[in-house]
Amino acid sequence: MRCSCKAQPGSSRGFSALKSIPVNFRPQSLSLRPLPVTQIQRASFTSSSSISPSLFSRVSQLNSLISRRQLLFPASAFANMSSTPSGIRSIITSAAAPSSSGVSLIRPSSPRSPPPPPAAANVKEAHGFVLDRYEFVKEYDSHVLFYKHQRSGAEVYSLVNKDENKSFGIVFATPVSDSTGVPHILEHSVLCGSRRYPIKEPFVELLKCSMNTFLNAMTYPDRTCYPVASTNLQDYYNLVDVYLDAVFFPRCVEDEQVFQQEGWHYELNTPEEEMTFKGVVFNEMKGVYSSRDSLFYRTMQHALFPDNAYRHDSGGDPQVIPSLTFAQFQDFHRRHYRPQNARIWFYGDDDPLDRLRRLSAVLDEHMDDQAKAKVALSSSAGKGKDSNEEGPSAAKRLRRTETEEEGMTVKDRIVGIQELLKLTARGSGQTPSNTAASNTTASNTHRVVEYYAAGESKEADPKSTIGLGWVLSDAPLSPQESLSLGLLNHLMMGTAASPLQKALNDSRLGAMAFGGMDDDLSQETFTVSLKDVEPANFDAFEALVIKELERLAEEGFSLSALEATLHSIEFAMRENNSGSFPRGLSLMFSFLRPWLYGQEPLQYIKWEAPFEALKAALLPPNELMLSDPVAAEALARQNSKAVFGPLIRRFLLDNSHRVTVLLCPDKDLGRKREAMEKGLLDQARGGMDGAAIQTVIQQTEALKKRQATPDSPEALATVPALKLSDMPREAPKVPSKVWRIRWEKEGE
Repeated sequence: MRCSCKAQPGSSRGFSALKSIPVNFRPQSLSLRPLPVTQIQRASFTSSSSISPSLFSRVSQLNSLISRRQLLFPASAFANMSSTPSGIRSIITSAAAPSSSGVSLIRPSSPRSPPPPPAAANVKEAHGFVLDRYEFVKEYDSHVLFYKHQRSGAEVYSLVNKDENKSFGIVFATPVSDSTGVPHILEHSVLCGSRRYPIKEPFVELLKCSMNTFLNAMTYPDRTCYPVASTNLQDYYNLVDVYLDAVFFPRCVEDEQVFQQEGWHYELNTPEEEMTFKGVVFNEMKGVYSSRDSLFYRTMQHALFPDNAYRHDSGGDPQVIPSLTFAQFQDFHRRHYRPQNARIWFYGDDDPLDRLRRLSAVLDEHMDDQAKAKVALSSSAGKGKDSNEEGPSAAKRLRRTETEEEGMTVKDRIVGIQELLKLTARGSGQTPSNTAASNTTASNTHRVVEYYAAGESKEADPKSTIGLGWVLSDAPLSPQESLSLGLLNHLMMGTAASPLQKALNDSRLGAMAFGGMDDDLSQETFTVSLKDVEPANFDAFEALVIKELERLAEEGFSLSALEATLHSIEFAMRENNSGSFPRGLSLMFSFLRPWLYGQEPLQYIKWEAPFEALKAALLPPNELMLSDPVAAEALARQNSKAVFGPLIRRFLLDNSHRVTVLLCPDKDLGRKREAMEKGLLDQARGGMDGAAIQTVIQQTEALKKRQATPDSPEALATVPALKLSDMPREAPKVPSKVWRIRWEKEGE
């Protein structure tokens, strides 16, 4: 589901070894499940919610995680991947100061023999899984085992290491063909009860009785993720069991009230009152679409990808959400929430074979259900019952089921490649987004204009946000290209002192520059944006960005900038500190993009050798830095020009796939949206007779009654809870040293 966290424009990100949720992430890129107010009333949530005091500390941690976006996912060294815009993602908010001597402050880790493989590495088949390959990755001190489930084809990365903070995730490719928000609504709904845990809110109950270090769900533009983590082994497997049952056997596909509650429904209490739209996701996305920053990132994504699934909003457009039917909702789950479409992740110090045993039981149960459904359809197709239509209809469904078992369609699995646009071939009347006006300008960029509701703005004269964006390539970037672009991104936009960001902030054309490389989606993008810009300065902004890129391509970067960036990044990668966010999930998010799009994730996280090679290509010899600083500075400029100049030209200056997005204020837009919503409701009610209106009233009453009715004790008892015997008897010992210092006054 999406809490559609409000974006705080800031630094950039990318370069999966430093994978993190960026400060400037597009809200539709990542969504975290908001916590409900109570089991009786579901509210409209953004990144934080009004919640009961007992849950406040948990949400505070989540909000901190969201707002700090920099230090969350330092994980795979160059994975082309996402979560959240950027290049070397600003996991570093400010570059470390270089040493006075210019000599590298960080020593490469000394080579050592890898530890012996776990026993599971010698077991080629276990619990219905085949070990496809094994490798030890020294950068993360982890044994990596890659399995395939023989019966379903589900893929599993199982990482074994000494980290007690065990993590699990199951991810489904969920690209969309419209903006109804079906993956978002489904992400909410599957966590509203399942076959083994038939209560209304297992998610909330787990929060009450779990020692989890992470428990949430996320909707991306092309995937839906269900991650958990815990340091307690029994708690960890409790969470895994509940989540697996939720995604494969949810009650929501049989219970339309869940769809109505989490997605949308008409609310009407009496025939005399006005009918309204209600629903958790519907209300949530109305809030998102009223956010200027959220709307800007959505518009930029839709403009950059006018020809593939990214032009739609996976979170849902409030104007489109009410067109989603329960049948379409059910069909989306059937087609996408299948083992064949799953990517499954384990990480930590638990037994890798026990992981497979638990997982295999669930996958086999799901495959058995599919087989039973196929037999039932086959029987129905043969009988035909009393109608001439029933037999052919059942046969058609059977053929469809057989096709899906053999393999999902490509559109169900991945987002198609956006071919790079040739601007001269695109007419000025074409619009990359459904709501934005666009044209090709004399500055050789495709311009898209969108509006935000400024009626509630406290500014006397609300201003615009402008951004330049590029899709970098229509072919996958190599790990070395991804690494180099990540470094370049940090050099240009990573800190307030970075030249591109500084040039924009010093120009006084607007209030705050933000942007960077985004390697979340199937193709990498780069954006440079500025808030609070007057219309008279739009052309000046574009000209300044291009001028600064030309200068950097010609002049390269200073030695101090190179040292600061390289030292900061290397320190962050070696430290591998994801803050309070579990390291295992940080690494999982770095795997997802290449894993989903047919690339080898491991090649993007083995960062040491490529990073050392790039560092050697950029920095002058230490001896020269010590003996002749002037010559060292000149050589650093020359080296960085040789490395980064061609990248700036190829991916930015000479790249015709460039768009300019303008988000302008409209003080009447809020009223216009309200009028459009009222028009939809009036149209719907106008088509209802008295019986239909009474049905809506009854459905409203039934849903409220369901929400107000507590779960039975028997149902609540199904939720796994930790016993005292599951708890560690001793507090963990933290390694520490104590130094005693005697302080003496001078002269004593």
